[in-house]
Amino acid sequence: MPVINTILYFALVIHGSTCILAFAKNCTCDDVNDFKLFMDNQIEEVNKTCEKQYKDLENKIQKQISRRSISGGIAFSAQLSIHLSNIPIGTTINFDKVHVNDGAAYNNKTGVFIAPETGVYMFAYFIGHGRTAGQAWVTLKHNGQKINSAVTDTFHLNEDLQGGNMAILKLDVGDRVWIESFHSNNAYLDGPNAFSSFTGLYLYA
Repeated sequence: MPVINTILYFALVIHGSTCILAFAKNCTCDDVNDFKLFMDNQIEEVNKTCEKQYKDLENKIQKQISRRSISGGIAFSAQLSIHLSNIPIGTTINFDKVHVNDGAAYNNKTGVFIAPETGVYMFAYFIGHGRTAGQAWVTLKHNGQKINSAVTDTFHLNEDLQGGNMAILKLDVGDRVWIESFHSNNAYLDGPNAFSSFTGLYLYA
């Protein structure tokens, strides 16, 4: 076989923190082919390692960005601004006056919150009476399922009473949460005095 004289092969391959220095002199063609195959394998292995590390870093950064965006971007607080009377059972209470609606997930036309991100959320709500006798029983609904309830029940004029509750829920994207009346077909809620409100906040993924 022909001999290749005075040929210098130099390769620097980064694999983690390891550097491989390949050096050959006076190599035969078979030696060169073997060395080339060795280097091709090393480069392929390094490429695979770098690609995996890049994807892992990209996923880590994306999660951090997403969490920062979500934790600062999904929150609402709304209150009832009018008196509601003779509320039928099964009516969604529309807390129409919005103070905060970061993420635009609460609809003050329907009273329904629709989760824009999967994660854990906290909800709190209060209902109240003022100036007149009456009662109201409401429940927190998650996709139509009852979570918990609150009640006010005044017996005479000028008796003021407020009830409320809260919950922490794991929601998927598109899940719906709202406050709904039950038990009484002649429910009454006070709005202008700001006794009745509905609040929600994203906590974590």
